[in-house]
Amino acid sequence: MLVTRMIQSVSRSFLLLEALRHADKPLTLASLSAEAGLSKTTVHGLLDTLVALGYVRRLSEGYWLGLRLDELAEPLAQEREQLRQHYRALLDEAAALSDETVYLATPCGSQEYLYLEAVEGRQPRRVQSPRGRRESLRHSAIGHVFLANDDGLLRQVRRNGPLSDVQEAQLREVSARGFALDLEDVEAGLCCLAIPLRQRGDCVAALGMAGPASRWSPSRLNRLAKQLLAR
Repeated sequence: MLVTRMIQSVSRSFLLLEALRHADKPLTLASLSAEAGLSKTTVHGLLDTLVALGYVRRLSEGYWLGLRLDELAEPLAQEREQLRQHYRALLDEAAALSDETVYLATPCGSQEYLYLEAVEGRQPRRVQSPRGRRESLRHSAIGHVFLANDDGLLRQVRRNGPLSDVQEAQLREVSARGFALDLEDVEAGLCCLAIPLRQRGDCVAALGMAGPASRWSPSRLNRLAKQLLAR
């Protein structure tokens, strides 16, 4: 559970927007109230504000996302596309070197990261991480790359709940090595590698790859990481 101090009305408004985002049709007041776990009176007041601002539309069959959200997201969509284009050659090279599927990810808030792109390798893909999926920063090689390279983000994550002693030790190892390894830590038989991607000194994205332990020895992962960091 998040413990960072948040403004309740703001967090509740975004809870409603998230509910609409994941729906496949407009939702009624009753449906949104049940989805958010809030009273109809509270939800109605929040929706009135969101409708007035253009972030939600009131339709005959219920409530739906407003077109103003598209305007709000446009600069972010452009930024994501720039990252994809900027690192596409490196993703292609990493996929060719490893024979595995390679992923491009970027931080998304203080709890998760977002997959922006995937480039298929020659080996059959075991790990399904489609573009647009979000995962926790705490439990993966990609997440550990972001936490080890951004002190502010790490402080936010710690405020939302302490990291385990094992996770803290893993982050120290990432800082010392310059890249993150997951040697079957999260899933038996699966190994992962992640390296930071920097612009003007800041870690703006991460390149990640995963494959079965039968093909990915620690020595091979270390060799791949050093090859990619040298690019």
